[in-house]
Amino acid sequence: MAVAAWHKASDPSRFRATLEAWRLLPDSATPAVAMLVPLVEASLSAWLLSGVASPLAGAATASLLLLYAAGIQVNVVRGRAGIDCGC
Repeated sequence: MAVAAWHKASDPSRFRATLEAWRLLPDSATPAVAMLVPLVEASLSAWLLSGVASPLAGAATASLLLLYAAGIQVNVVRGRAGIDCGC
């Protein structure tokens, strides 16, 4: 999660373009989500590393990964398997 957050935060314009390419969000929501996702990933990373409420931290992280998988699946079903995953 920490590496994923760093990757997105280190090039926010690239990550925003990736989100736009996924075509899952309204155009007006994309900038906010592009800023929020690295913060969520960094927070989950810190939460996982802290060991506090570890099962809950794991469940929250798994939920985020399932959300990513659902987004990828939607695009594959749409025939758009070649787009960047934003990882």
